[in-house]
Amino acid sequence: MKLGILTSFNKDWKLYAEACEKLGVEHEIVDFVGRDWLRNCLESGCDGFMVRPPNDFPERKAMVDERLTFLAKNVGRPVYPGVDELLFYENKRALVNWLDYYEIPHPKTVVLASYAEAMEFVASASYPFVSKRAIGSAASGVIVVKSPRQARRLVRQFFGWPIPGITRGKTYWSWYKKKWLLPDVGDEQKHYMIVQDFCDVRWEHRIIRIGDTFLGYRKVVGKHGFASGSGLAAWGEPPRRALDMVREITDRFGFRSMAIDIFETADGEYLVNEMQALFGSVERSLLNIDGKDGRYVWKDGDYRFEEGYWNVKRCYELRVQDFVRVLEGKADGR
Repeated sequence: MKLGILTSFNKDWKLYAEACEKLGVEHEIVDFVGRDWLRNCLESGCDGFMVRPPNDFPERKAMVDERLTFLAKNVGRPVYPGVDELLFYENKRALVNWLDYYEIPHPKTVVLASYAEAMEFVASASYPFVSKRAIGSAASGVIVVKSPRQARRLVRQFFGWPIPGITRGKTYWSWYKKKWLLPDVGDEQKHYMIVQDFCDVRWEHRIIRIGDTFLGYRKVVGKHGFASGSGLAAWGEPPRRALDMVREITDRFGFRSMAIDIFETADGEYLVNEMQALFGSVERSLLNIDGKDGRYVWKDGDYRFEEGYWNVKRCYELRVQDFVRVLEGKADGR
């Protein structure tokens, strides 16, 4: 068994290599960024490939997604996470279509693709609503729009006025190396607008499934007014309803690596907000009940708690172990 670790524009792929080394899994680093990426994959002799696509610029992510799809669908090589899981990794536009089509409960969300349509929408919209960009983690690119005037200003930024060909887009700001607040001029949002209903959210639950392992915690709202990206968590037993929701979705679609953020609203609804095949996490447990770190394993119709520390190398060890089981034919049929 030999795994290929695909390089990317970020350095997170190194965590796969470190996990393989610790677990004693044979692996090879494969240049997936250069122009000879396909030949590199074909000549590597690897049984399957593990990847962490970039999440900085849409163009980079689109290019990596295209190569992964070709590798998996045309060449027929196993990829982990699977390309179906990665379809809406850091792509909220694609996620909206998927949630709508498969009737997964979620906040009502629309994608607007033209200036005229967007202006018509905001003229009759209910306020406040939430504007999002397709790519962006930790609540970056999320705006609570409180008035028609603010909405019209955003529409002109997203679509240009009056000529789309000279649209500059909406530029967001982010922290560079946690020291300097700089404009992301290479990641402007332009030519689309994502609008989501503003929900009265009581809690936001993050439930993670990797193979047969379930982890989860409750996100806590930070100083920026959002739970996502706050770095704060509340521990305890996740709601059975949230666990079941994630298990049923991942079973139904065969997803093996997925974190699902679920809004629990004030009136008791459970709504999928985001789904990410890969996610950032600090080096801490992702499930802690009564002061004990652990995980759940679904067995005999119930979630069995197993004490231990499972967020090793930000869950990359779990992914390597699961992919090996898949390639060996020992994983379940999801």
